[in-house]
Amino acid sequence: MIQRRHSKQAAGFVKRESLLEAWCREYAIERGFYLLKWVSPGTAGVPDRMLLMPGGKIVFIEFKRTLGKTSPTQLLWHERLRVLGFDVLIVKDKTTFAKLCNV
Repeated sequence: MIQRRHSKQAAGFVKRESLLEAWCREYAIERGFYLLKWVSPGTAGVPDRMLLMPGGKIVFIEFKRTLGKTSPTQLLWHERLRVLGFDVLIVKDKTTFAKLCNV
């Protein structure tokens, strides 16, 4: 009997999001930007990465696969950051990220 795995990783969802993040990181580096992973132990819901751009601009980025949904905790953090004056963007494809970098 064949045992099937039903995890998100087995279905390839995690892999696709990580591939998008890797592509965006390289795209940012090619333009002289930094796309840093944001790890905040004990704090769930913070965006995945911070894009550091010339002129002191910081954009917080949440990567999602095409059909991925943002959790209520993530939306709460997005609003908290926006209240502080930061930009927060949900990126589901390369085009969205490229437009952000080419502004």
